[in-house]
Amino acid sequence: MKLREEFQVGINEPHDLASVLQRERTIVAALKQTENVPALKAKGWLDADTTGFEGVISGLAATATTQETGKGGAKDATGTRNHNANLLYDNLLILQNAADLQWPDDNPARAGLRDEFRLRTFPPRGGNSTKPAPAPAAAASPTPPQA
Repeated sequence: MKLREEFQVGINEPHDLASVLQRERTIVAALKQTENVPALKAKGWLDADTTGFEGVISGLAATATTQETGKGGAKDATGTRNHNANLLYDNLLILQNAADLQWPDDNPARAGLRDEFRLRTFPPRGGNSTKPAPAPAAAASPTPPQA
């Protein structure tokens, strides 16, 4: 009965981190009870072992807190990234409109300059590169029979 209640022997569920940490804290409390210390020392358990075990539990609890905090921070980071991407896109459109005013599309002599600065619809449909259309396959002609 003592092993199950105080030392959590045989208790393996639930598996969530909070439950595991609670079981470990119960074990540390049992390790520190004065009536348990002589029996533990007789089996080779040292006070330093209890202190080390307690430190591991504290470290794990701190890591869990950091992880949970990080999950919330990821949402903020995504929102910031999306905002910055939208801002970049808006600024590119502003620059593109200003360039269109400076070098209008109606003058064919400026086509090379406009292409150099990508003064077309941004982003380009179908990616950054233009691929030539595939050549149509030649129709197979029957070979004349050989005599």
